Amino acid sequence: MNTRTLILITSAAALAAILGYRLLWAPTPAPLTPSSDPSPQNSPPIETESPEIASPQPTTTARSDIGTTQQMEVPEIVRFFAIPEEKWEKLPADCLLPLDALSADFDLNALDIEQLEYDFQAWNLSRGFRTEALFDINGQANIVTDYDGYSLDTLLALAEQNDMLASQMVGEKLLRQNKLDEAEQHLTNAAILGSSKAFQDLMDIELHRKHRAKQDNKRTNTNKNLNRYDMNALVWNKLGRKRGGLNLYFDVRDTQSSELSEEQLQQVEMKVTGLYQSYTMARESKGLPFFDNQLPVLAQMINSFYETMKDCNPDNKHE
Repeated sequence: MNTRTLILITSAAALAAILGYRLLWAPTPAPLTPSSDPSPQNSPPIETESPEIASPQPTTTARSDIGTTQQMEVPEIVRFFAIPEEKWEKLPADCLLPLDALSADFDLNALDIEQLEYDFQAWNLSRGFRTEALFDINGQANIVTDYDGYSLDTLLALAEQNDMLASQMVGEKLLRQNKLDEAEQHLTNAAILGSSKAFQDLMDIELHRKHRAKQDNKRTNTNKNLNRYDMNALVWNKLGRKRGGLNLYFDVRDTQSSELSEEQLQQVEMKVTGLYQSYTMARESKGLPFFDNQLPVLAQMINSFYETMKDCNPDNKHE
C-alpha cells in the first residue's frame, strides 16, 4: 500500500474512530422495544451535555510530497469534527482546497455535532447495528436492548410478526452455531424488513462457505471453483451499499471484485438488481413501505469527506 493511499484510509478511519469515541459519551437512545419498522425520525432531543473535546489549532503541517512541508490553514470541516492535528500530519497539500470546498457544501454553523451523532446512532440502531461505534467493529460491546433477555422461542415468535431485529438476532444465533442455511433464511428476512447489518452477516456466511469449500478441496485433492462464493459475497456487499452506509466500510469489505472477471461482475450487478426488486416486492406483500435509503447528515458528511480524499489523492487517479 503506497503512502498516500494509507493516508486516505487512515484519515477517513480516524474520522470515523474519533466520532465513534464521541458517541460513547453521547446520550444513548431508549432501548429498543418490539417493532416491525424501527425509525430514528422521532428521536428525542439531546438533554444532557457531552464532555468537550479540544479542537485542533487552526493550522497543520501538510505535505504535497515526501520531504516537502508547508503551513496551511486547517479546513473548516476538520475543526468541526475536532480532529486532532497529529491525524493530519501527512495530509497531502493538494487535498486541502477540496476539503475547503467540502466545508462550504455544509452549513457548519447551523449544525450541532452532538445532535448529528445522536441522530446517526439512532439511525444505526434502526438498521440493526447495535454497537456504540459508527459501524460494527469486532470486539465492540453491543448496546443492550430488551431483545437480549428474550428466549429463542420469543425471538422466533416476534420474527413471525415481521420484527426486524428479532429476525436478525435469530439469524446471528444460528450463524454462531454454524447453521448457515437456516441463518441465511432469517437474515434474508431481516434484510427485507429493513436491516442493513443483515447484509454484513450474509456476506460472512458466504466467506464461511468459501472456507469450508477450500478445506474440502484440500481434503479431497480437488480444485472446485470458489468464485461463486466471492460473487455472492460481493452481491451482499453491494446490496448493503445500495441501502446506504459508510462508503469506507463497503470499500474495505470489497475484497472480491479483483478476483472476478468482467462477465462475473456483470452477473453480480444483475443479481443485485433482481434481489433488490424482489425484496421491494416482498415488503409490499407484508404491507411495508418502500425502502428508505436516505442517510443521516453525519453519514453524508463522512462519505463526502472520504470521497473527497479519494478524488484528491493523485495515486488514485492512475489506478
